[in-house]
Amino acid sequence: MKPHATLAAITVTLTSMAPIALAHPDGHDGTPAPLHVDDSYDECFFDLHPELTQAEFDEFAREGGVVMHDLQLASAEAMRPGDFEVSLDFSRTVIDDSKGAWNNTMSHPTSDHWLGHTRAFPRLSARAGVSRRVGVGVWGTLDPRANYGFLGMHSKVTVVEQDDATPVSVAVRPTAVALLGPEELLVLDLGIDASVSRSYKGLSPYVGLAAHTTAAFERSNDVDLDPGTAWTTAAFAGLAYAWRGVRVAAHGEAGPLNVLAARVGGAF
Repeated sequence: MKPHATLAAITVTLTSMAPIALAHPDGHDGTPAPLHVDDSYDECFFDLHPELTQAEFDEFAREGGVVMHDLQLASAEAMRPGDFEVSLDFSRTVIDDSKGAWNNTMSHPTSDHWLGHTRAFPRLSARAGVSRRVGVGVWGTLDPRANYGFLGMHSKVTVVEQDDATPVSVAVRPTAVALLGPEELLVLDLGIDASVSRSYKGLSPYVGLAAHTTAAFERSNDVDLDPGTAWTTAAFAGLAYAWRGVRVAAHGEAGPLNVLAARVGGAF
């Protein structure tokens, strides 16, 4: 496939995901419990309620950890020292927003304004090469209409580098993500993943395994719960493409919840 044709195909994928990432469903059918209504914000926001149980809080930690987890969205190859990349990423995770794990941890501006079965976020991301085989990255997202955002960081260490004698690159990535904003809630997610990729004419398919642990700490006067904790593993695969300064990628992850993600950015 020619470079411009590959670029166009992946760009179409990215463009099709963008409206999903920015959409916020305002309706829901077949609800087992009423929403907690509070018009302090224009969108659904974190607000713990007395109905929240320990089991629900643990479930929230597990599913929230998947939603906020740092995704690779790149090959296992190392960036060159001094290289710098900036991108806009989109991630999309399907949840059941009618469960107490979500319904009792959030409030909504109106009685029919559901969180939505799809949790989707745009993420502003930056990465840099710091040595021959080590790179670092940071990303963040914020919903100014609600009370939360996420801040994540990672380091990618390429332990095997593709060359004439070695057919693939292998990398490991320690990751860390924090939920920012809510006064009643603190969530941290720490993880590590390992991936293998092979590059050919700018195309880099990759596969890998991820493991991460999530801890949610309540700081509310309405509940008295132990920290919600979860240990999660997932398998992922993706396709990254580099052409001159353009960087795009598509990524899928299978675990407790399924995740789709995409990236479009540039190298400097």
